[in-house]
Amino acid sequence: MTQARSGSGRKTRWGLIASLTLNLLVAGVFIGGFFAPRHMPPPPPPQVGLGPFDRGLTEADRKTLTSMAEKEGVGLAAMPQDMERWLDEILTQVAAEPFDENAVRAALSAHRTQIVSRIQLGENLMVEWLGTLTPEARDAFVKRVRENDGPPPPPPQ
Repeated sequence: MTQARSGSGRKTRWGLIASLTLNLLVAGVFIGGFFAPRHMPPPPPPQVGLGPFDRGLTEADRKTLTSMAEKEGVGLAAMPQDMERWLDEILTQVAAEPFDENAVRAALSAHRTQIVSRIQLGENLMVEWLGTLTPEARDAFVKRVRENDGPPPPPPQ
């Protein structure tokens, strides 16, 4: 009689272990799903930004300017990485020991040159694009820029 009890006790124990394991697996799935990063859609492709003039651009205008930039061979997708690289170059010089003021100035100057180059590129694209608009479309652009007098929205990334 004692053997029968220990046999059923073993089955009960294994049944409880299996049940606990299954419950932990189910709980893990729910907890993992709750804390897992949400599947976000991929970021939109980079678009041209024109500073305060962004306030007057429609989505179609942005697409046109982006297309024009791509035809010019502008690597919009690489721009965020370029900015990170330039910042890293500056910070490397700032952190260097011994501190070299001339090296920091040179890194800042190189960064400024790149920024000015990008500003000129944006200006050229804008002027070229404005030249394709009718007088009415240019007036509408000016009106949108003036009506949206808050800070310009950041260009979509």
